Amino acid sequence: MTLLFLMLLLNFLPPTASLAFMEINPLKAAMLTKNWQGLLAEVDQKVGVVPELGGTSVGMMRFGPELERRTLCKRQFERFHEANLGLALADKENEGEEADIIAAREAIPVLRIAGYPRGARCCVYACLTSPATMTLLEQGCHEDEVDGEVDGEGKDDNGGLSGWWSVLGLTVNPTERDADTIIAAEVAALSELCGLVSAGGGKGLRVETSVKATLAGGDVALGLSPLDKEGAWHRCEL
Repeated sequence: MTLLFLMLLLNFLPPTASLAFMEINPLKAAMLTKNWQGLLAEVDQKVGVVPELGGTSVGMMRFGPELERRTLCKRQFERFHEANLGLALADKENEGEEADIIAAREAIPVLRIAGYPRGARCCVYACLTSPATMTLLEQGCHEDEVDGEVDGEGKDDNGGLSGWWSVLGLTVNPTERDADTIIAAEVAALSELCGLVSAGGGKGLRVETSVKATLAGGDVALGLSPLDKEGAWHRCEL
């Protein structure tokens, strides 16, 4: 976790906030994501000194088994920033008008996922284990959504807050390079979210498939299993 990240986050928190797991507003999340995007670009350049060039420092993109996942992480950072900036603008421009806020949030293109607009129920949680994580969470699901687990009439009987809560983005401080440490941070964040779902009366926690592809942990470590036939969602049980 970088000192700059902590300084930025502390400036955004109320004096009584816990430094373990907390909700932060979308504008703060967008600003922190922008900072992390810069850090990701820096750590993905392997800088060294070449004596033959008079001690000149050079940079090149990292290679290896982590390159594909970190490339997906880069795209997720972009979506995470776009989504949170969109949420912040929707809230600011329609301040005080709940119906207008909901309509503006549902119109955010990057948050139309698996066939439904998901911005209306979105919030962001930061988990300050080391390394830190931020998660974009949809609290409950669209009332018309059918997830494959249906009642006798062919309709999902758990819409709204009593339905599935969805992880639409999970970012880890990109300066951390140790795989086991990254996995531990992912587990910590998902475990906290599972507790939130249980306390909020949700059906369970699920992870969107493109988010799953960016996670360092495997299915067993993260408690993930397929949820629907289309492969859009993975149940998380921790």
